[in-house]
Amino acid sequence: MRKQTVTILLIASFVTGLLSCASSRNAEPSRIGIMPLAEYKVAATQLTADTAYRVLRSNEDFNATFAPSISNARRPDFNSQIVVALLLKEANTGLQFSKAEIVEKTVNIYVESCTSSTDEGCMKGSVVMATIPKAGNVNKVAFYINGSSRFISGL
Repeated sequence: MRKQTVTILLIASFVTGLLSCASSRNAEPSRIGIMPLAEYKVAATQLTADTAYRVLRSNEDFNATFAPSISNARRPDFNSQIVVALLLKEANTGLQFSKAEIVEKTVNIYVESCTSSTDEGCMKGSVVMATIPKAGNVNKVAFYINGSSRFISGL
């Protein structure tokens, strides 16, 4: 009986050790879709910094910040999407969204300089904007430009 108790305790310790190691591993990034919105301009927002970062979750906030530059501009669906945007004081030479991914409870948004102005997805101007899907457990959005962390926003 004593041998069985010792064996059971050893097995329990081993399983507990495995579980604790598994839960402390870093989560693997999960890629999500990102859809550029190129048909908008900044409405009446005054910029104090060279670059402002926005995470918009409602139609009201979106309409207060942006105005369509063409009549048939694609509208975000705020029931299932969040808008992420960079507002620039001066028009940029070309930026594009390279990817978006979820790591634990953070959505990472990656923006890169365009290698050529004819690159697909290359956005010029003072607004660089896209939609991402809503994810239930996400509570932060982090922006990376050319690999450098630039801004983190709570949701």
